[in-house]
Amino acid sequence: MTEGTIKTSKYEIIAIFREELRKRTEIEIFFNNTSIITQLTRVDFAEFHIQTHRKIPSGHKIRFLLHSDSNNADVSLYHHLVCRLTRLV
Repeated sequence: MTEGTIKTSKYEIIAIFREELRKRTEIEIFFNNTSIITQLTRVDFAEFHIQTHRKIPSGHKIRFLLHSDSNNADVSLYHHLVCRLTRLV
């Protein structure tokens, strides 16, 4: 059974994303009963960027999963968050 910690601090969440970007962690994005697996290409204070050739509808809530192998106490094996994609690379 996978255990996790809920993170609500924007700074903690950004730090997690930057660490996963550095490690080239895969990110799986779920939308409209489908999913794609890609990698983060950039993380800044307002958004994260991914590289994909598939069209992801803008303005919709999506679900994503970071496939992390980190054993850090602050990072669970899988992170489930809901966000809104504002820009894609």
